[in-house]
Amino acid sequence: MAPEIEEDMDNLENMELLAGKAREAHLTRQMDLLPRHLTEKPIIVIDAGAVGGELVLKLAKMGFDDITVYDDDRVDIENLSCSIYPESAVGQLKVTALASLVRDFTGVEIRTHEERLEDHSDFQSLSGAVICAVDSMAARSLIWERIKYKVAVDLYIDPRMGAESAQIHALKPGRAGAAETYEATLYSDDNAVREPCTAKATMYCAGGLVSNIIAVVKAHLTGAPYPSFSALHFGAFDAYYCLPTS
Repeated sequence: MAPEIEEDMDNLENMELLAGKAREAHLTRQMDLLPRHLTEKPIIVIDAGAVGGELVLKLAKMGFDDITVYDDDRVDIENLSCSIYPESAVGQLKVTALASLVRDFTGVEIRTHEERLEDHSDFQSLSGAVICAVDSMAARSLIWERIKYKVAVDLYIDPRMGAESAQIHALKPGRAGAAETYEATLYSDDNAVREPCTAKATMYCAGGLVSNIIAVVKAHLTGAPYPSFSALHFGAFDAYYCLPTS
C-alpha cells in the first residue's frame, strides 16, 4: 500500500476516534445516572407532534441513537407555539423536519416512517420501549391491541396531554395485571374532553410531560421503581404519582 494512502487511512481512523470521544464527552454530566450502554436501548415513538417531537430530540441529546419514529402528518402553522418545529418546517412531513433537527442538534440519525403505526403491518419487529404519543383514543386502543402480546416490548408508555394538564400511563405489557389495569383507562373519542382550539396545547405542558416520560424511561433502564400512573397539572402546580412498579 502506498505511504500516502496509509497516512490518509490513519488520519481517518484518528478523526473517527476523536468524534467518538467527543460524543462520549458530551454525555459526561449524566454518565453516573444513565450509563452509556443503556442508551443503546431501542426506542420507538409513535407520533412526532408536540410531545413526540420534543421527546425524540431530548432522547437523542441524552445519547439514545436507536430511535424509530412513525408519523404521516405535516407541520402546520398552529403547531409552532407548542412544538420544537421552526417556522421553516411548515408544510414538511413532521418526521422529515424532526430528522433534520435531531441531526443538526446531535448528529444522531433517527429512523423515520412516513405512516401511522396503526397502518403498519409489521408489528413483529417492534422491541424495546414504545411511547404511544398519539392524540386519538381510537388509535391508542388499536395500537395497544396489536402490541400488548409482544414479548420484545418491555416498556409501554401512553402520555396524554391537554393545555395545562397531562397524564402518563407506563407499564410492562407482560406483567401480571398490567394490561387489565391499563385497559380500564381506555375509552372512546366520543367521551374525551373537547377543548377549544385556543386552549388546546402549550409548550410548557408538552415540555413538562416529556421530562417526566424520560424520567420513566431512565428508571426502567436502570431498574429503579417508577409510577404506573402520573397526573400532572402545570396550571395548578400540582402532580400526583401512584402505584410504583419496578
